Amino acid sequence: MRSREPGLLDWLRHPSPEHGVSFLDDNGNWAWTAYHRLAHAALARSGELLQRTGPGQRVLITHPTGPDFVTAFFGTLAAGCTPVPLSPPQALGGTARWVSHAAHVIQTVRPALILTAEPYPQLLEAASQEAGHHSGILTAPPTAPAADGPQDLAETALIQFTSGSRAAARGVPVSAANLETNIHMIHRMLGHFDTVGTSWLPLYHDMGLVGGFLLPVVLQMPHQMMRPGQFISAPIRWLAQYGRGTGQVMAMPNFGMDYVVKRIRPADLEGMDLTGVRAVITAAERVRPSSVASFYRLLAPFGLRWETLRPMYGLAEATLAVTGAQARRVPRMVGVKRTGERFGQAVEVGDVREASELAHLPNDTDAPLVWHLSCGQPSPGTVVRIVDEHLAALPDGHVGEIAVAGPCVVRGYLDQRTTGTTRITKDTLLTGDAGFVMDGDLFVLGRMGDCIQVRGRNVFVEEVEDSLFTAFPSSARRTVVVAGYRGGNPQVTVLTTQSVGVDVATAMLDTLIRHVGSDVDLAVDVVPRDLLQFTSSGKPRRASIWRARTESDVTVTTLAVHHATAAETAETGLPGRHTALTGSQR
Repeated sequence: MRSREPGLLDWLRHPSPEHGVSFLDDNGNWAWTAYHRLAHAALARSGELLQRTGPGQRVLITHPTGPDFVTAFFGTLAAGCTPVPLSPPQALGGTARWVSHAAHVIQTVRPALILTAEPYPQLLEAASQEAGHHSGILTAPPTAPAADGPQDLAETALIQFTSGSRAAARGVPVSAANLETNIHMIHRMLGHFDTVGTSWLPLYHDMGLVGGFLLPVVLQMPHQMMRPGQFISAPIRWLAQYGRGTGQVMAMPNFGMDYVVKRIRPADLEGMDLTGVRAVITAAERVRPSSVASFYRLLAPFGLRWETLRPMYGLAEATLAVTGAQARRVPRMVGVKRTGERFGQAVEVGDVREASELAHLPNDTDAPLVWHLSCGQPSPGTVVRIVDEHLAALPDGHVGEIAVAGPCVVRGYLDQRTTGTTRITKDTLLTGDAGFVMDGDLFVLGRMGDCIQVRGRNVFVEEVEDSLFTAFPSSARRTVVVAGYRGGNPQVTVLTTQSVGVDVATAMLDTLIRHVGSDVDLAVDVVPRDLLQFTSSGKPRRASIWRARTESDVTVTTLAVHHATAAETAETGLPGRHTALTGSQR
């Protein structure tokens, strides 16, 4: 008989002295802490919380990646309270914006206590004042005696906030059963690995929190953790851990792959051996085939195998993972005709191949097919359906909204807002993402809210952006594509903070026309850096960017413009002071 899988707090009762977590410090050194020391510190924090507040209370946690986050999070759980991780200020790229976000979180959850460290208390005081709710703020190490053992878990074991890519972030209450089910589901999906590796993902949201933190700690695996900024400053430090054979699972959003390719050269990898890597998880945003191809072209000569690729699909409302590619099998990809993605209708598939053939496909934005990577199959007990606008199930191969049901789906949100494309109705999560299922595999097309209709077909902004970044890879991360309607007409605009030049802007415009057609208004704008807003997990907040571009008096430089109407003028019809208008006008 198989033994019971560990619960969230079992490791606190029986901590391992042999295994532990290594944290990268500010001097670039790895400092190892055994699980039994982390458990003792967590119970000490739990003892202090039990003296200051009661079970069932919410505790806000703002700590950078490190031992203090581990002990604060599990100390809160062990006290029978609910942890609410909040991103540090650096994650949102601006103090004022972070204070506003923190105030929204504080106002939503109304925490009894805040656990943090310098230099955050003053900012949290400002956020509390803006929210109109004041909590005790603890920054010092606990002084109370350690609790004898963990209390019963609160009914809500975690409140995590959505990324807020299209609206204000929403609080998602996650139960212990949700968390434990998802953790063990991921472990099984990936083939019961022995160690995760090194996680640089932020600890306040589903992918980094559940996959990169809770899973290895609950299972007491040897693990390494670094802050996102440490990865950004030197990604080779992250990759070197795998090159030394100390990790089996890599996990990152699509932009992480792009960043590795941008910053690391083959000469930097000499002497590394990546044959021990068993899974490369890419999720959190639409998987770009060109990014995957570049990543594997760089690392395959050093032992990284295509069989390790694990595209996954998930979201906060499903705790984390929903689907994942099968272990030891190269994921499939399908080539869909550019005119073949219409809601309620079957996709027009032109070709089906293994993902390993990405390395041999031409880097051609004029190709008649758009390639989509499979995000795998649902885990046992999870049901994924594709539904139409009336929530009726669609047949295999038809485009519609992705709907999810199962033990990892949460019951609702903290607030009662009915706005937003993601909704929870009864026991079903309506994700607001478009996709299709083929032979059991899920293919994700993009956010329904970031989609425009062109002659009856759906044009997903993520696909347009993929084509643009494939043709102009240096523009990635400083460029965002937005789309919407003005005067009833569809419009796609490239917003970049780079002074790309008229020739490049005109070439970008030509790429857009090849992808979306000539019957859409198009423009390439150079904009101020602060116009491009991103979520704390790095996703562009396209709806907010679109509103800022179209409704505010922002100064931009329009380098190239294309009008779908026959009567072309030198004006784009957008508000703002255009300091230049040159390039391609059709």
